[in-house]
Amino acid sequence: MLEISAALEIYSAFIVGAVWVCSYFFLDDVYDIRRYRRIPYVLLATVMLALLADAYALTHSNQRDFLFYLSELVVYATHFINLTGTAFYCAKIFDIQDPKEMRLVYVTIPLAIIGFILWTISLVSGNFGHFEPDGWQRGPLYYFGSIPGVMIAVILFYLLYRHRNYPIRHIPAVMLIAFSIPLALTFFRQFNYQLQNVGIALSIVIVSLVVDLEQIQEKRKLEVESISANTAISLSQIKPHFLYNCIASIGYLCEKDPKAARKALSYFSNYLRGNLDAIDNPKPISLEKEMEHVKSYVALEKMRFGDRVRVEYDLQNTDIDLPAMTVQPIVENAIKHGITKKENGGTVKISTYGNKKEDIICIEDDGVGFDVNATNNKATQSIALNNIKERIRVFCDGRLNVESTPDKGTKITIYLPKNGGWHNK
Repeated sequence: MLEISAALEIYSAFIVGAVWVCSYFFLDDVYDIRRYRRIPYVLLATVMLALLADAYALTHSNQRDFLFYLSELVVYATHFINLTGTAFYCAKIFDIQDPKEMRLVYVTIPLAIIGFILWTISLVSGNFGHFEPDGWQRGPLYYFGSIPGVMIAVILFYLLYRHRNYPIRHIPAVMLIAFSIPLALTFFRQFNYQLQNVGIALSIVIVSLVVDLEQIQEKRKLEVESISANTAISLSQIKPHFLYNCIASIGYLCEKDPKAARKALSYFSNYLRGNLDAIDNPKPISLEKEMEHVKSYVALEKMRFGDRVRVEYDLQNTDIDLPAMTVQPIVENAIKHGITKKENGGTVKISTYGNKKEDIICIEDDGVGFDVNATNNKATQSIALNNIKERIRVFCDGRLNVESTPDKGTKITIYLPKNGGWHNK
């Protein structure tokens, strides 16, 4: 029986260790480690240490040597560290500012110290519990020794109740259920001492994973809102000189070629409507709709630059959803900062294709190009490109690649995952 219990604790320690490693390598870059991850790391590490130490004590309970007593001290110490650490973890998660509540959190420290001292004394006297050949047994003062731990648990549950309306509302509920597990198992400790240790491990793993995932989703939501706001600001700042040139050209055509003026006015209204729709609608749009916006913009630029602006389309794949205003600003950059800087103009080629995993959109021009590492070019080129790069990353886990060579041209490639990744549908 003792061997089975020890094996159960070793297996639980392995699970906790796996969660610790995965959290360290895959979640730390998602949100601020200083605010959320430091305490969970300590909790996971201490509960893993407690499980291994208790497994050793179980298998060496008949020897009662120095390592046996040391392992029991480790179990007691980590038990109270976990209780106190959980209270501070709640304070961090709920961002507790109330001095009265923080005093309760700090009260858990002397309670933990008192509890550790009492159980250390009991290790010699056996008043709280002791090992028998068939396992661990409660002592006559077991419930007295449980008072410090129960008081810390009461403080913890009080904090969870006080912050039950936390913005991510089911975090307090999950924490309440998870932390109830080891408390409930305390009353079954007489039958299986290891149940409480495994329960503590289970509760910390559950809470750590749930809070990690919820914080990731919350940060994703804030990123989407921030990117949408930045996009709205950018789109609302249409360059005045572009509007002036368009209106002046349309006014000229009204006298010389009314039919062409009506057509130009249609392009102009479609262009403005595309910008306004992008502000009001953060959801993905079809490539077809995005290309309508692109063609309206190109037609307006052709009124000014004539045959100096040439655009080719090679759309092999049109079944693509993408954030609004993804292709048009890149085409605008290619025309304004690329081909129109050359005396004879140039060509912008827009092509789409794909593979099994991604849809690919490529915008390539034979304009003046630029040095992607030059600081002065970053100021003019990268603002729009970085905005697009962030939007496709946040909205659909996409990516953007820039290649450019001075005097030869620029190639920008957008990679969008097929059938998924959208976080704001």
